[in-house]
Amino acid sequence: MSLKSKLGLLCGALFMLAPAGALQAQEPPIAEFYPGTPEIILYSQPNFGGQRVTLSDDAADLRRQNFNDRTWSIQVEAGDWEVCENINYGGRCIRVNGDVASFSPANWVSSVRLVRNGTGPGGGGGGFVDRPLSGIRLYDGPNYTGQRFDTQSEIYDLSRTGFNDRASSIAIARGESWEVCLDSNFRSQCQVFSDNVRDLAQYGYFNNSISSVRRVGGGGWPGGPGGPGGPGGNWYTDIDGGIEGIGTMFFPVPEINGRSIDRCMASGGRDCDTAVADAICQEAGYLEAAYFSVDRGRRYRTIHLGSGQECRTGRCEAMLNVLCISER
Repeated sequence: MSLKSKLGLLCGALFMLAPAGALQAQEPPIAEFYPGTPEIILYSQPNFGGQRVTLSDDAADLRRQNFNDRTWSIQVEAGDWEVCENINYGGRCIRVNGDVASFSPANWVSSVRLVRNGTGPGGGGGGFVDRPLSGIRLYDGPNYTGQRFDTQSEIYDLSRTGFNDRASSIAIARGESWEVCLDSNFRSQCQVFSDNVRDLAQYGYFNNSISSVRRVGGGGWPGGPGGPGGPGGNWYTDIDGGIEGIGTMFFPVPEINGRSIDRCMASGGRDCDTAVADAICQEAGYLEAAYFSVDRGRRYRTIHLGSGQECRTGRCEAMLNVLCISER
């Protein structure tokens, strides 16, 4: 047997006798947390049909892939992603980390980017808030987690965006105030926020119930700057239903966001009747109320002017026929 053959047999014997750990050590280590190569697939038809484009990294302008405003459904193979309506990740953005069989409305996505751990909303296990530079950001999970929706302009019906009754936490640009309402067209119960809200469940009905949002010029959270009891005025922005005269304003049925105004400023029968009538007039820019009446014959779903909360105890009677004057 030649020397070369003997060396071959020796190396083979040593290979068979080597401990398993030594062999494994020769393989490149794989981090247990690594989920695979990030990948997202955009489809031009619902239910993952039609033409498609596959991405494994950010795409700031989908015109380069000839796929601008063409996305109707999405498959996420790995990673967390944001899809945005404008190029360079502008406009409204929604975070997706699972398949979406059909966007409604469809065909609005213009940019896509990967959410890196700890640098995006909810990254690094949640709790990180990526405050928008402008507008309001809605998250469908508490603590700024889950999918998100951004807007810089008012939306009177969130059902048109696919984000109706989904918000569980919100982030607001610094220096801005936003009104969120339970029903479309800014009806039903509304609340103005001027800062981030980690969990909307602390505000009762608002968790998973917001249907319309709009920017307002002032106001704040309850008890905070601009909120009820805080400096800067009341929580409400406009009282509807007024008829203007010469030095007067008449409200046959004063309303806020489609809700009649209760005869008391807050629950418990405090600051009622005259106090509410004067507050209505002063909000409209007048001195005081010269006349008002209360509808005592019917029960209403009224709203307390002082707190912005729906009346749920007592008689819940509505203010009527409020005549405001500018001078005595």
